Amino acid sequence: MLSLVIFSVDVDRLADFYSTLLGANLTSEEHGVVRVHCGETILRILSIPDEIAHDIVITTPPQGRDDVAVKPIFEVENLALSLQSISALGGVDTGRSFSDSDFDYHDVLDPEGNVIQLSWRTPTNLKI
Repeated sequence: MLSLVIFSVDVDRLADFYSTLLGANLTSEEHGVVRVHCGETILRILSIPDEIAHDIVITTPPQGRDDVAVKPIFEVENLALSLQSISALGGVDTGRSFSDSDFDYHDVLDPEGNVIQLSWRTPTNLKI
């Protein structure tokens, strides 16, 4: 099993974004931690400590934070349908797409500006 932590200024908003986008279940832990269960992956959303959070500005729409060394990739059932819901969930469609022999990928921003990638195995690249 894989576990991923994302620190957040607004844990509930980010948890709603990921659970809706990924069709995942939520569970709460102590101290404002929310778990988003995505198949074999658990996304833990933790509140950023106040002394750090006060320096972080979250804009609407969010500005991308491309200066990090990690980009989580989440497989979705239908890329087109997922992209249609991004702005309604508070995120941004960056318009950046990529493909390889197995998947199509698309970069989006979550409501706090984290760059994530959605992937989808299209019928044309399904292996038989």
